[in-house]
Amino acid sequence: SMPLSPVTTSETKILCLDDNEMILHILQHILEKEGYKVFTSLDCSSIHDYLFNEKIDLLVSDVQMPGMPGTKICRLLKKSMKDLKVVLFSNIPERELARHADANFADGWVSKCTKPDEWLSTIQKVLAAEVRLPKAGISESPDIDNV
Repeated sequence: SMPLSPVTTSETKILCLDDNEMILHILQHILEKEGYKVFTSLDCSSIHDYLFNEKIDLLVSDVQMPGMPGTKICRLLKKSMKDLKVVLFSNIPERELARHADANFADGWVSKCTKPDEWLSTIQKVLAAEVRLPKAGISESPDIDNV
């Protein structure tokens, strides 16, 4: 039986944005296994449609993207869509990633250098957390000591 979670996962829609198709497949697999509805995109050209037509709850965005960097996507979306949660996802050093997350009002960050089950637990923590006030700009960062 599936464990109860604070969010009804069948309703929860997650958009994953990354220019690496293999990473997208892994993300999609671990999230769908938990019952989330997952959309994927290799670049930011189609995210507008997903955000407005699908009522996305969470965007997981790579930081280094062709076109527009994930940090800028995050900052713009957090300003305009107060209910959207955003997690920045990257293999840049964790301290730098945490700084990017704070500076761009992300709700959290995930290092690609950790295992996919850690990606999942961070994403679930962000989904379970209260929506923050946009001006707070505090990200729920994983405990550095446990990495």
